Amino acid sequence: MSSELDNSQGALLAVLACAAVERLGGEVIMVAADDRVRELKVVRVGDVAVVEQPADDTGPRTVSVYLLGERRKFLLYAVTPPADLTLARDPDWFNLVTATLTGALAKRDPALRASLSTAAAPLQ
Repeated sequence: MSSELDNSQGALLAVLACAAVERLGGEVIMVAADDRVRELKVVRVGDVAVVEQPADDTGPRTVSVYLLGERRKFLLYAVTPPADLTLARDPDWFNLVTATLTGALAKRDPALRASLSTAAAPLQ
């Protein structure tokens, strides 16, 4: 895969990240280095974690997606809704992230699951 995403891939990643954290995420509290308490929304699906930081005086709302490994985390991309997507590394992880987040969302949403099944069905 190239080091760039096409616009439709970027839009898909943004929608999946925002939907995952909104529909599947739970509230957590984090104490930042400056002793500021921040309320975040977080969801982990397999090796993918999505973190939403609401807008505050330090910046706009940001949704960040991480790949988790042994005692390490790698920022893959961040979204500043509605559409600003920033890649943190080459998108060779694109298929893993889209499949993981789509699968998790489909498990919770019967209508999405039915739509995906229809789209994946062989043409007749």
